[in-house]
Amino acid sequence: MNNNKFALLSATFFSISGLLIGIIYVQISATETNGFFPAHSAMAGFISAYYSALFLNVKKNDYSTKKIIIAGSIAGIVSHWICWYFLQIQLNFEYHTLKLEVMEIPPHLFDALYLVFAYCLKSIIFVGWATIGTAILSGFLAKKKI
Repeated sequence: MNNNKFALLSATFFSISGLLIGIIYVQISATETNGFFPAHSAMAGFISAYYSALFLNVKKNDYSTKKIIIAGSIAGIVSHWICWYFLQIQLNFEYHTLKLEVMEIPPHLFDALYLVFAYCLKSIIFVGWATIGTAILSGFLAKKKI
């Protein structure tokens, strides 16, 4: 099995689902600062799925059902944290670099490492089933395509 191709396919499939979930979130969200959220969720999905597949499946050359489920579950959970941290990076960039007026000054990026966990826990509770499920499905689709 082409090692890197599995990780890239799994990450690509999961980033597409992250993009779709991000678009749905923006449509139902009440805030206006989430315009880039689909991009954040797609990038977070790609990064988390790629590295979980790379370290758990490709490096160990283990493409069993159990390992794909474990890698997908890890990617589905970690992607929430990465996505919300990307949002904090965006808010800091808008405030400090672009000098946009905001209602609340965003926390320093080091402090945001901990703040993101609160957002992460809420999003895992409400949509974790979707992200973990699509991450696992992405792993199986990548295995089938190779």
